[in-house]
Amino acid sequence: MVYRNTPPPDPLRREHRRLWDLLPRLLIRQSQLEALARRTPRQQRELVVLRGQVDVLRRQSHRISEVLRAEARGPHPEG
Repeated sequence: MVYRNTPPPDPLRREHRRLWDLLPRLLIRQSQLEALARRTPRQQRELVVLRGQVDVLRRQSHRISEVLRAEARGPHPEG
Protein backbone atom coordinates (compact mmCIF):
# COMPACT_ATOMS: atom_id res chain seq x y z
CA MET A 1 0.00 0.00 0.00
CA VAL A 2 1.38 3.39 -0.97
CA TYR A 3 0.45 6.45 1.00
CA ARG A 4 0.33 9.80 -0.71
CA ASN A 5 2.41 11.68 1.87
CA THR A 6 5.19 9.15 2.32
CA PRO A 7 8.41 9.68 0.41
CA PRO A 8 9.41 6.99 -2.05
CA PRO A 9 11.92 4.48 -0.69
CA ASP A 10 15.52 5.34 -1.35
CA PRO A 11 17.32 3.28 -4.02
CA LEU A 12 19.29 1.29 -1.45
CA ARG A 13 16.15 0.12 0.36
CA ARG A 14 14.47 -0.65 -2.97
CA GLU A 15 17.44 -2.79 -4.05
CA HIS A 16 17.44 -4.57 -0.68
CA ARG A 17 13.75 -5.36 -1.09
CA ARG A 18 14.34 -6.61 -4.65
CA LEU A 19 17.05 -8.98 -3.41
CA TRP A 20 14.80 -10.34 -0.67
CA ASP A 21 12.00 -10.87 -3.21
CA LEU A 22 14.31 -12.72 -5.60
CA LEU A 23 16.21 -14.88 -3.12
CA PRO A 24 13.38 -17.27 -2.11
CA ARG A 25 12.63 -18.14 -5.74
CA LEU A 26 16.27 -18.95 -6.40
CA LEU A 27 16.50 -21.03 -3.23
CA ILE A 28 13.38 -23.01 -4.15
CA ARG A 29 14.74 -23.80 -7.61
CA GLN A 30 18.13 -24.69 -6.12
CA SER A 31 16.55 -27.11 -3.64
CA GLN A 32 14.45 -28.69 -6.42
CA LEU A 33 17.58 -29.35 -8.46
CA GLU A 34 19.50 -30.67 -5.45
CA ALA A 35 16.63 -33.07 -4.67
CA LEU A 36 16.90 -34.79 -8.04
CA ALA A 37 18.59 -38.18 -7.81
CA ARG A 38 19.97 -37.82 -11.34
CA ARG A 39 20.64 -34.50 -12.99
CA THR A 40 21.23 -33.90 -16.67
CA PRO A 41 24.37 -31.91 -17.55
CA ARG A 42 22.13 -28.91 -18.23
CA GLN A 43 20.49 -29.19 -14.80
CA GLN A 44 23.91 -29.57 -13.19
CA ARG A 45 25.12 -26.36 -14.88
CA GLU A 46 21.94 -24.57 -13.81
CA LEU A 47 22.53 -25.70 -10.22
CA VAL A 48 26.11 -24.38 -10.26
CA VAL A 49 24.92 -21.04 -11.65
CA LEU A 50 22.11 -20.83 -9.08
CA ARG A 51 24.52 -21.49 -6.21
CA GLY A 52 26.71 -18.65 -7.46
CA GLN A 53 23.75 -16.29 -7.84
CA VAL A 54 22.50 -17.10 -4.34
CA ASP A 55 25.96 -16.43 -2.88
CA VAL A 56 26.21 -13.09 -4.69
CA LEU A 57 22.71 -12.01 -3.64
CA ARG A 58 23.37 -12.93 -0.02
CA ARG A 59 26.62 -10.93 0.02
CA GLN A 60 24.93 -7.92 -1.61
CA SER A 61 22.03 -8.10 0.81
CA HIS A 62 24.41 -8.36 3.76
CA ARG A 63 26.38 -5.30 2.62
CA ILE A 64 23.21 -3.27 2.12
CA SER A 65 21.94 -4.33 5.56
CA GLU A 66 25.19 -3.14 7.13
CA VAL A 67 24.90 0.24 5.41
CA LEU A 68 21.26 0.63 6.44
CA ARG A 69 22.10 -0.30 10.05
CA ALA A 70 24.93 2.22 10.09
CA GLU A 71 22.59 4.91 8.75
CA ALA A 72 20.02 4.06 11.42
CA ARG A 73 22.62 4.39 14.17
CA GLY A 74 23.54 7.85 12.95
CA PRO A 75 26.93 9.52 13.11
CA HIS A 76 29.49 8.17 15.53
CA PRO A 77 30.21 10.47 18.49
CA GLU A 78 33.71 11.87 18.59
CA GLY A 79 35.75 10.39 21.36
